[in-house]
Amino acid sequence: MRNTIHSMQRQGGAVAIIVGLSIFVLVGFLGLVLDLGQLYITKTELQNAADAAALAGAKELVGTAAGIDRAETFARNTAAANSVRFGGAPLPRAVDIARANIKY
Repeated sequence: MRNTIHSMQRQGGAVAIIVGLSIFVLVGFLGLVLDLGQLYITKTELQNAADAAALAGAKELVGTAAGIDRAETFARNTAAANSVRFGGAPLPRAVDIARANIKY
């Protein structure tokens, strides 16, 4: 019985070290979760902007050259109106689609 009590007292410091390392690892995982969450939300907002631009451009296509120019203008304006917000104020740069990236 005496050896058991003595053995338990010697291991008291090891528990503190394990808890300290565990907290360090858990804080690291928390940071990773927050970064991945922000990445997912930003990806979703950018996808929504691209979808809105495609729908706005497609709505203006009427089969003429003027319709194509109007569709490009509407698509770019709609994309510019959507910016990455991450649940708050818009970031300084809105979505900008170059004319070379518009495909038919």
